[in-house]
Amino acid sequence: MYRGSWSQLENDAVARSLSFLAEVRKPIVLDVGCGTGLGYKLAHEVNPELRYIGVDISEEMLHLCTVDGLRVQGDMNDLNFLRSDAVDVVTLFYTTASYTPDLRGLMAQVARVLKPGGYAYVSALSRPRALGQRRGVLDYRSRGDSSAQSVPARAYTMRSLRKIGRGAGLEFVSGSAINTFSGRLERQCFWRIGEVAAKLVPQVSHTISAVFQRTRRGVS
Repeated sequence: MYRGSWSQLENDAVARSLSFLAEVRKPIVLDVGCGTGLGYKLAHEVNPELRYIGVDISEEMLHLCTVDGLRVQGDMNDLNFLRSDAVDVVTLFYTTASYTPDLRGLMAQVARVLKPGGYAYVSALSRPRALGQRRGVLDYRSRGDSSAQSVPARAYTMRSLRKIGRGAGLEFVSGSAINTFSGRLERQCFWRIGEVAAKLVPQVSHTISAVFQRTRRGVS
């Protein structure tokens, strides 16, 4: 499902959003909700010198994750296995931020483990204004696949992501959106149209992401 041309276009777009990673020398990267290791692949393409820590609640996923680095089984909201100021970059790829019931708590943990000046890349499901505000918990299936098992998820606007990051003491750096047609018209010919639409009106997209930086003043 995630090996076709559409998924490769997704991966390329996400990799472009990680340009900040190239500026960090030998970064320690914490990948929250690492799954089978796709995040490692994307981050490694940007900075091959990275040192990797992946955390995921699924033992089965971690068993399939054969990347170089430390892999930890655990809840994404409990990062107490890391000391404060431990990592240079934290990543939450492919809408991971939508699958915690307490994103504010998670972002506080992210801010704690980040070194001053460190970056966080946070991806979430979009709450499309054009389709009405989706509030509360969604009964979400992967990219609209009705045959897949649903999971509880929450959708956000770019404004709400920025507010949550700011509340954790993180400075908003940039935002982006992709996948206007995800789950509906996954054809390469629609990607460029969707790319333009997502830039003009991010809230019509399937996915939004934000890059934050921990200020050198520290976390309040």
